[in-house]
Amino acid sequence: MYKNGINMGQVKKQNRSSILRYMNSHADVSRKEIAEATGLTAAAVTQICNDFLKEGLIKECGTVNDVSGAGRRKVILPTLLVSTLRATIQ
Repeated sequence: MYKNGINMGQVKKQNRSSILRYMNSHADVSRKEIAEATGLTAAAVTQICNDFLKEGLIKECGTVNDVSGAGRRKVILPTLLVSTLRATIQ
């Protein structure tokens, strides 16, 4: 019997690729911006970005105060290795 659909490994790979593509085309973004742009949950973006931090693909480079002054500061995530990101995406 054949099963159609996507398994969790494929979903994670697609989510990682979505985030890397967004970060590759937008300089210095926050997790919140990534979540809004990709449609992923904030928790999923945070988990994947934490994986990227451990892998050395991204780094946190500071915070930005939100205009409203409420909530947590945005942590900026610039990409480090554009060629590595492109290879990872493909």
